[in-house]
Amino acid sequence: MKKCRSIRKIDLSGNLLGSHEIASSINPTQVTCGDTISDLLNDGVSDIQTLVLAWNMIRDKSAAKIANSFKLNTSLTHLDLSYNKLGEEGGQILGNALFTHKTLKVLDITSNEISPKACFVIVAGVYACKTLKIVNMGDNPIGEVGTESIMMLQTILADEIDLDMRGCSVRLKDKTCTFDYAQPDGAYDLDL
Repeated sequence: MKKCRSIRKIDLSGNLLGSHEIASSINPTQVTCGDTISDLLNDGVSDIQTLVLAWNMIRDKSAAKIANSFKLNTSLTHLDLSYNKLGEEGGQILGNALFTHKTLKVLDITSNEISPKACFVIVAGVYACKTLKIVNMGDNPIGEVGTESIMMLQTILADEIDLDMRGCSVRLKDKTCTFDYAQPDGAYDLDL
């Protein structure tokens, strides 16, 4: 696929990508789906516009690599990572990548165990990524902090973006998320 520049859409959904991730932690030289997909997205010549990786087992190291590679890609307009396990680390890396991405229009991260912290970073990235029009974050445990950040984003960008959070666990309290929107002048630790 790296040699064929005419590919615009790749759908690898439902292929158990990432299912051997645990084995790669035992053998660090083993190439994972995250390694391969991130190489494809970072090759500098790829013109892939739509990447569908839904219903796989992308998690841990693969999730982080794919999310990080997204930062350098300049052609992707539609990314579907639904029904995987980005989790907190992958979600935060993806949110960070959105700050520099300039072409993405549709992002689907439904059911990825996105934590409140990761949701907060993703929402900040969505705000920074001016090309995004549709974001689906449904069925994630985003908690109160994630919900508040989404609601704030909706008030700012209501006419510009369709952000779906159906089925999210919104009442969860994450004690590690200490930012309080009601009292933003409090004392906080910034860990860089």
